[in-house]
Formats: sequence, structure tokens, C-alpha cells
Amino acid sequence: MSRTASLTLFLALTLLIGAAPNTIIAKASSTGWRSTSSAQDDAVNIFSSNSTSNETQWTGLSGAQGVAIGDLTNDGMQETAIAEGAAGRVTVVKSDGRTIVKQFTGLNNPFGVAIGDFSNDGLNEIAVAETNGSRVDVLKIDGTVVKQFQGLNQPVGVAIGDFNNDHLNEIAIAESGSGTVIVLKSDGSIVKQFTGFSQPEGVAIGDFSNDGLNEIAIADSGANKVYVLRSDGTQVEEWDGLGHPVGVAIGDYDNLGLNEIAITETYPVGKVTVLADNGTIVANWTGRNDPTGVAIGDIANNGKNELAFTEVSNLTIEVSNQTSVPEFPSFTVVPALMAATLVAMIIRRKRVVKPNSSFPDQTQDHQA
Repeated sequence: MSRTASLTLFLALTLLIGAAPNTIIAKASSTGWRSTSSAQDDAVNIFSSNSTSNETQWTGLSGAQGVAIGDLTNDGMQETAIAEGAAGRVTVVKSDGRTIVKQFTGLNNPFGVAIGDFSNDGLNEIAVAETNGSRVDVLKIDGTVVKQFQGLNQPVGVAIGDFNNDHLNEIAIAESGSGTVIVLKSDGSIVKQFTGFSQPEGVAIGDFSNDGLNEIAIADSGANKVYVLRSDGTQVEEWDGLGHPVGVAIGDYDNLGLNEIAITETYPVGKVTVLADNGTIVANWTGRNDPTGVAIGDIANNGKNELAFTEVSNLTIEVSNQTSVPEFPSFTVVPALMAATLVAMIIRRKRVVKPNSSFPDQTQDHQA
């Protein structure tokens, strides 16, 4: 059969069957990354479940709480950091889920983790919130302490990003004990302080409204609410009636060019929901085992984002069910794809901003 005939047959089959789904991050395996803290950890297993949900689980963790995705090694590849509260450590692994890049040990109930360039020197660091240690550490990959914020009141959530849109990153810390969320510069000075929350736990920085400006998302577990606020305190969105939301993340989960927000709910039903900026539910999972931390990023380093969330002793990774475009689409397929994309963009129009809603804030110096 000639090369032209083979290509024609391939294109015909592709159009009939459809594009291939995204690749699962890890194949079924009986071994995974190992640690020595307990017998349970020795039974680490990585597996992918049915192809319908495109779900992968990394198991054998010890009290998995927070999760972050980013290039901590500064080599152009993304890693995944997992806070294991029961083991007092944060484990950073490569996309295979087995290779340990770094373990930060001796921590006092680490919960929230974030990866980003907090010191604004072109290199990423990792931030760890030690809930029982009343502090947040910003560390380099080699363990060197870049900054330490002490005397905090039960810090849970932490995020790194350009909160005030000045092209410099800041760090946001949710203090569950004081009902406060503070945003600080790399020198320790406070950029913004949001007060009056019941029990803030999750926090994220990103452009949820897709207007080119970052906002901050805050999960208030005590009030069963999640807020999205601008840097001046103006409220962009609010969801209430949730079931003890703990984790929030902002990112393009479905890889369609617009950011969404992911929210974990712990009680009475373990639930993870991804919402578009117009309120549409993009994806949701129910009946989960106490999901807390959540992150969106390119775990597999394949140019497409995935969503990861923690479930007590598991890290669950959900791959978007969006299918890939055939490598050589026919001319009749291209207009259809363009039309579908246009319709999707029209449907996901922006929400109406609530201009009169804001949280109290204050600015002052902070002693780190």
C-alpha cells in the first residue's frame, strides 16, 4: 500500500473513531516511590483506573493534606509537592510518581504548600505552612531557608503569585485560627490583610475572571463559603452553602484557554468541583475520602494541565477528558473545530461583578 493511501486510510479511521484521549500519567504498577516512616508507606502503589474518568492515584502517603505543582528544580519540568501531615514531611516527586526529588522532613503538621518565585530572582521556591508550628517556611530545593514567617495563628493555606498585578510575586497565607488572610512581599511587609473570616483554610492566586488581572480565592471552611476577591478587596464571586471547603486552585483544567476554579469539600460529602468563570460546572467528583488540597498544573509535562487533589492517604490525579485534535485534520474538519471553539467562548461569557461587596483590609509592616 502506498504512503498516500495509508495516510488517507488513517485520516478516515481517525474521523470515524474520533481523536485519541489524553494519556494517563502513570501506567498500572506494583511499585512506587518508597519511604521508611511506616509499614503502610512501603506499600506504595501507582495505578490508573478506568479510562472513562481518566483517574490516576498515588497511594501510600501518610496523611496527605496539601498539594502543589510547579518547577521546583528550575529545570523546565514540573514536579508535584505533597504535604504529609501525619509524617511531618513534604515529598516532591517527578511526574512518574515514583522518583523522589526532595523530602523536607521534621515539619510540624505541614498542610498548605505552594511552588513559585517568591523572592523574584527568577528561581522557584517552595512555601510550606506548618499548622501546628505556627509558621510558614519558604525554602529552596536544597533546603536553604529563604524566608520564615513565625508567630502565625494556625496557618493552613498558602499561595505564591502576583496578587497586586505589579509583576512581582507575593505570598498569601490563610490563618485559620485568627480568621485572617495576609498577603506579604518578599521583604515581609504586608500588602493586604483580609479579616472577618470564620475559618479560612485554602487560598489561591490567579486570573479566575480571565480579564488579565489576578485575584485571590479564599476557602472559608467555618462559613461554608468560597470567595474570589480583587486585590483592592472588591468581591468578584462568592459560593455559599458548601460542605466545609478546604482547598482552592485556579488554572486552566480543561485546556481550553480560560481559567477555572477548583474547590474541595470535606463534609458531609467528600466532593471536588471545577467551575468556570460563568458558574458552569466543568467537572465534579463526589463520594471522595476527605479531599483537602487541590492543584491544577502540567503534572505529566505534556503541555496540558491536570488536576490533583489529596484524599487522606491518596493523591488523586484527574486528566481532563478533552480529546486532542488529529495531527492532520481534513479541510472539512477545520471549520467545524473553529466553530465549536467560537461557540464555547461565547457560552463562557464573563460573570457580572458585584462592585459593592468587599472585605475589610489593612496595610502595615510585618515582622518575619
